[in-house]
Amino acid sequence: IALFSKLSKQQKIDIERFTELSYSIYRQVVKPVLNQERTISKNKILIIPDGSLWNLNFDLLLSSDEQSVIDNSWPFLIKDYAINYQYATALSFEEQSEKDFTQGAMLAFSYGDTEEVAGEQISFETMRSEFVELPGSRKEIRAVADIIDGDYYYGEFASEEKFKQIAKDYQIIHLAVHGNTNNENPEYSKLDFYNKSDSVEDGKLHAFELYNMKLNADLAVLSACNTGSGKVVNGEGVLSLGRAFAYAGVNSLLLTRWEVSDAFTPKIMKVFYQELMKGKRKSDALRIAKLEFLLNADNITSKPLYWSSFYIIGDDSPILLHDKKAFNWWVIFAGIVFVSAIFLMILKLNRTKD
Repeated sequence: IALFSKLSKQQKIDIERFTELSYSIYRQVVKPVLNQERTISKNKILIIPDGSLWNLNFDLLLSSDEQSVIDNSWPFLIKDYAINYQYATALSFEEQSEKDFTQGAMLAFSYGDTEEVAGEQISFETMRSEFVELPGSRKEIRAVADIIDGDYYYGEFASEEKFKQIAKDYQIIHLAVHGNTNNENPEYSKLDFYNKSDSVEDGKLHAFELYNMKLNADLAVLSACNTGSGKVVNGEGVLSLGRAFAYAGVNSLLLTRWEVSDAFTPKIMKVFYQELMKGKRKSDALRIAKLEFLLNADNITSKPLYWSSFYIIGDDSPILLHDKKAFNWWVIFAGIVFVSAIFLMILKLNRTKD
């Protein structure tokens, strides 16, 4: 599993070894379960990993060992099933309590302050674990803003201080920032926000800080590097940034297993939210986004490095938006209609009297 995981995120893949390992793991781990049809519901697989299985990307398991190039013809498991992960069996049967979102549906932060870098396109190799400008993150939240109404912050406005002030009031949290994992001391894994010189915060949101926060979100999308990877502890699972968000109260998370490309992540996120707003389950929405990306990929970008890092863990139910801003507009509109109707009735009565 460790070798397979290492191969999965390489730009130059040993095709023969990758195929051998992927199909071997599929036959030993997945195929025996799939043969029991009663365990499969609507082309969805729920996985509750243990031990080294936390490091296994089930998307990339191959249902046959036919030799091929890394392209759309590979029989990846994700082509047949939407895959959802969970921290523990008991959590799969818990009913989520109704939450109150005082601000609205979406809160999004972008590390990038611009959508261009000196007129050049974003490099394939620009990853969201490096301290560089992230123009893709700015494009990403712009695309999301066209799909879901919400509050969007970028550049100097996307500070850690601002996040801590308002994050608890939103249904969906989307963070397109830098991510850094500390496998030796997981509590020091962090997300890097814009660091304002006059802020009381240092611009680094550590996992240990999240353990002391209260979040209400139905979904947090941590669109940064390695947000779902970390130290695997027996009985605890993987201690990651995502786990810290879950501890803070987030029902479900979209996380990453390795570094993500700033150039291609916006494309996957755009389709993910489009499908989510159609009422799809989170794992279905992500599956469709990945498959659409693969459909338009070339021999380079079809490699797992560029599309397969993302996974859903936690509650997989569709998102029902509680957009209080939209609700307030409907209340105002209804009030105007009501007042207009009363005015017209009074006017009509006066004319009748005349």
